[in-house]
Amino acid sequence: MPDKLSLEFQAGFSNRLIFDQAVFKRIDPSAKLHEHTEHHPLSSSAACLNVIGGYSEARRARFRNHLGQHSEINPVAIPG
Repeated sequence: MPDKLSLEFQAGFSNRLIFDQAVFKRIDPSAKLHEHTEHHPLSSSAACLNVIGGYSEARRARFRNHLGQHSEINPVAIPG
């Protein structure tokens, strides 16, 4: 059985790290994503985008309201 946490196993998914590419449409175009977001198999920012991308709009709105925010969430933006 392969070690699913190994870099070699994870590399098999490096061309499809983001489950729903539509998540990029909800990120401010001026935000700078971590350089490994779309290509590194161990990208934590890709993992975050997959979680947030899986939320329905209603659930994202509840999350933003909980944080006191009323704009789109951008967890991987790097101020620049």
